[in-house]
This record gives sequence, structure tokens and C-alpha cells, in this order.
Amino acid sequence: MGLQFLEGVSIGQVSLEPVVLTSTFVGYQAGWAAGPAIALLGAWVATATVFLPRVLFILMAHRCCSTSAEA
Repeated sequence: MGLQFLEGVSIGQVSLEPVVLTSTFVGYQAGWAAGPAIALLGAWVATATVFLPRVLFILMAHRCCSTSAEA
């Protein structure tokens, strides 16, 4: 597992969004023992867990800033 993790981290570091790609890889590897379908689900959950809070924070900040600009 050590070499696979290093490969996932190295692929993530050369991409535009290393945290999302690395978490997707870790989620995929975590689910792989249970089968390919669970591995894909693990990748999706890991990606959503990292990506979704950022999106929600941006949407809340936009709503807050656009409301205060109109006042």
C-alpha cells in the first residue's frame, strides 16, 4: 500500500488540484478491498467530502456579500 499511496500523492501534486485528486485516490484505495463498485463509491464520497464544503462556503459568502452590497 505504501507505493500506491506515494503514486497517488505524486499524481495529485502535478495536477491543478492536488488535495481533491489525492483524496479521490485514497477513497478509491480504501474501498478497493470490498470491490470495484465500493471503490468508486469511496472515491466519490472522498471527493465530495473535500470539495463540497468549499462550494458551500463560497455560496454562503456570495449570499452574505451580495446582501450587504444591496443594503
